[in-house]
Amino acid sequence: MTLYNESKQNRLDYQHQKETRKYIITGAIVFWGLILAMVFLFWRIIKHKKSLETERHAHKIQQAAMAGRLRRSNADLNERKKKQASALALSSHQPQTNAENYLDEPISKQILCVCNDKSNPIKSTIPVSAYAHLALSDIQKAQLKDAAMRHYGLLFETMKLQHPELKEKDFFYCYLCLLGLDNMQIAVLQQKSISTIWDRENRLKKIFGSDDKVSVILFGIINSQLSGC
Repeated sequence: MTLYNESKQNRLDYQHQKETRKYIITGAIVFWGLILAMVFLFWRIIKHKKSLETERHAHKIQQAAMAGRLRRSNADLNERKKKQASALALSSHQPQTNAENYLDEPISKQILCVCNDKSNPIKSTIPVSAYAHLALSDIQKAQLKDAAMRHYGLLFETMKLQHPELKEKDFFYCYLCLLGLDNMQIAVLQQKSISTIWDRENRLKKIFGSDDKVSVILFGIINSQLSGC
């Protein structure tokens, strides 16, 4: 009887252990299943957020690119409108190219008087700095520009349209050339080295594509404007 009871107890213990292991394994499976499900869900959420961020970034880039193309298109359109307006304005005005009147301007007479003073001639053998007292003031420069634009306005507007790379210094050199001055006289009036003035003339010759003196080139443009009227 004792042996039977022990055998029965052993079976019960074995059955209990088996059930316990089953519960443990089931619980572990459920636990790790939940863990994996949470990890997968967390991964999906992160992936979805990254996807949204990527889409938003791509959308911003696309919008920026479209905005850039629109700005460039508007800028090109405005530039074409400006050129058309300038061309129309030029075509509606008769050229103002009376050289004699330009030379009769008070500022022109002052400059020519200084440069042609026989009692104190400007010599290329004397340093430019020795003629510092002959340098044009800012007021005189403004007066000369104003006079040049009154008499040669069409010329300079045409030059601006055809050669946008021209600078204000280039135009001022032209104002002086139209007075018939040479490079030494121009160097003195601007208190620039003679080499700087020669560089200015060579730059203009390169822009205009001619080996002629700048004054010759300018009067050539003027004559072509007159013949085209």
